Amino acid sequence: MSEKRKINLAILTVFMIVSGLFLIGISGFSLLSGLRAYVGGEGLWAKGQKEATNKLIQYVYTGEDSRYESFVDSLKIPLGDKAARLSMDKSDPVEIITQGFVVGGNHPDDIPIMIFLYKYFRSLHFIEKAIEEWKTGDRLIGELVKLGEKVNRKLNTNNLDEAQKLNILNAIDDLQKGLDEAENLFSENMSAAARWVANFLFVIMLLFTLFGGTICFFMMLMVKGIVTDLNNKTQQLEKQASREKALRKGLAESEENYRLLVENLNSGVYQSSFSGRLLQANPKIAEIFGYDSPTDFMSKPAIDLYADPSDREQLKTLLLSQGEVKNLELKSVKKDGTQYWISINAVLLKNRDNQPESILGIVNDITDRKRMELERDKLKEQMLQAQKMEAIGTLAGGIAHDFNNMLSVITGNISYGLNSVDKNDELYEVLLDVQESSKQAQSLTHQLLTFSKGGAPIKKVSNINKLINESAIFLTRGSKANCHFELSNDLWPSDVDEGQINQVIGNLIINANQAMPNGGTITIRTERTEIEADSGIPLSAGRYVKIVVEDQGIGISKNHLPNIFEPYYTTKQKGSGLGLATVYSIIKRHGGHITVYSEIEKGTVFNIYLPASLGDIVDIRNNEEHKHAGQGKILIMDDQESILKMVSRILNKMGYDVTSATDGTQAINIYRKAFDAGMPFDLVILDLTVPGGMGGAKTIPELLKVDPNVKVAVSSGYSNDPIMANYEDYGFCGVVPKPYTKEQLSEVLNKIFC
Repeated sequence: MSEKRKINLAILTVFMIVSGLFLIGISGFSLLSGLRAYVGGEGLWAKGQKEATNKLIQYVYTGEDSRYESFVDSLKIPLGDKAARLSMDKSDPVEIITQGFVVGGNHPDDIPIMIFLYKYFRSLHFIEKAIEEWKTGDRLIGELVKLGEKVNRKLNTNNLDEAQKLNILNAIDDLQKGLDEAENLFSENMSAAARWVANFLFVIMLLFTLFGGTICFFMMLMVKGIVTDLNNKTQQLEKQASREKALRKGLAESEENYRLLVENLNSGVYQSSFSGRLLQANPKIAEIFGYDSPTDFMSKPAIDLYADPSDREQLKTLLLSQGEVKNLELKSVKKDGTQYWISINAVLLKNRDNQPESILGIVNDITDRKRMELERDKLKEQMLQAQKMEAIGTLAGGIAHDFNNMLSVITGNISYGLNSVDKNDELYEVLLDVQESSKQAQSLTHQLLTFSKGGAPIKKVSNINKLINESAIFLTRGSKANCHFELSNDLWPSDVDEGQINQVIGNLIINANQAMPNGGTITIRTERTEIEADSGIPLSAGRYVKIVVEDQGIGISKNHLPNIFEPYYTTKQKGSGLGLATVYSIIKRHGGHITVYSEIEKGTVFNIYLPASLGDIVDIRNNEEHKHAGQGKILIMDDQESILKMVSRILNKMGYDVTSATDGTQAINIYRKAFDAGMPFDLVILDLTVPGGMGGAKTIPELLKVDPNVKVAVSSGYSNDPIMANYEDYGFCGVVPKPYTKEQLSEVLNKIFC
């Protein structure tokens, strides 16, 4: 036999042996692959039935239709496998069997060998037992379906009480145990079958190998020359392999460096399929989105990461048209549901057919930057609003001051007239009506001054119930809302600035009115309360007057409630955001506290605490003891001629000689001349503000230089000026807020001269 034939024979022999081993291996691999597919399908089947029982339990507890839909959806895999088994038992066409296995979540490539195993190896002991457990599981799944339908019917008819729920939950638990047992036995039998097939194939391959090895030994003697040639070629291949190894090492090092770079990058990096399945992710992107690991992050479809799903469609559209996207800003969703801002830079990767295949992107969390931009814009808006309100406040203060000067003439002369007319005269009643209207006008100017200046309160012992009655009735006149009063008969008095407290009550009633556009009841209560040190209310222990203002309006949401006292914070289209901020500021300046409680569509309750007073309430309007008579000299300084005439008239009738000055410089000169002549004035009344001239604040230091014992009272239409609230700190001995009546002036003079 020639060498060529020997080589051909050796090659043919080796080929036949290798082919035999290959066929045995392929057959074994197919059988094991089929068994593996059944075990894998069992895993999906188990996962589906467990998820179904969990969803059914959630449906029993919550009654939400979405839970029942999830329950039905979870049973698709078990029911698909069941349909495939029944089709194989009936010898249905392969297409029908395949359809069942596909629904059961099995890979299409595994289905032919699964059908083959079922048809031709079902008599194998282990596989036969596994099929029985499969049937048992299908039976239990059927019971689970019926139980779910029963629960659905009862919940839809509201016919499921707690006892029935408990029975159903026990039934679900029993079915779960049965399913778990069937699942475990199925896996055990399929695993045993796999081990049997593996051992059988091992023995066959071992025998075939021994036989083939013997033949090959003799064949090797025939191809000794061939081996020599192969050795030479092997050396050449080794050199080539060495070169390839060096190339692979360099490539591996490059890949490792790239991996380290991506994993340690301070930006999130991801790759997703164009359809939306996440393929790759680094640890930073998992951290950005609030997931525990990249694997956890990639378990979600990409669409779930967008607050607005249309944003991903926008991203895809831009990539298709441009190939890349830079600094696309949009809102995303963390694992816990929190929405936040991200910036995306992405490129589109295409396949060999130039079709979109995947998206490679870099993500950065820009929430802090967005928040800073929002706060900056909000600050700009607030500054603009503050400038507007400051301008309005300045205008309001000027109007209020001028109006107070006019009211001073009116109220002073009215009070003078009332003392000059018989009480039984009809004119007396007319003057009283004018005086009452003047007081309401005075209250309005006081509110304007509080709005414009926000100054310290000028306090006096007051009847809170009376203030509430006057404010509430005036403000609800003509509105759809009505006031219901529950005012305590034994309420303590309180040291307050009546104008400012009127403004507090007014603002709260206005808010209550606006919260009830269709009308309703505003309940106002007062009561005495004593606050202990550990009450939880941020006030000193002691006695307080409590005011409660309650409406039946639309309420305030929990999101807005913490901010309602902030300046310029408003949810109204035309609101300034100053009403409640002013209320809060006034109550704080009075040493009090305000709280709020609200429920949507039920209403809002404001609780105000004001320190109680130990003094007695003095009502100038009804107390005729505030009369004054005296003698001596009084110097009056005011830039309004009409006011000088009015005050001079009142003081003259009281018995005083009155001298007038129109500004501080003139008043100082007049006082100095009288003092040098040994006939100083007994009292000086200075207007605090003189446009274009020296006002009271600059005049009093000069008067004190002339006469350290001079008695000076201050008067101003800016009743909220700090000097008016703390006049003694500036050297004054009394204060007369404009406008004032003869009785109020008498009260001040009594305090100064008594």
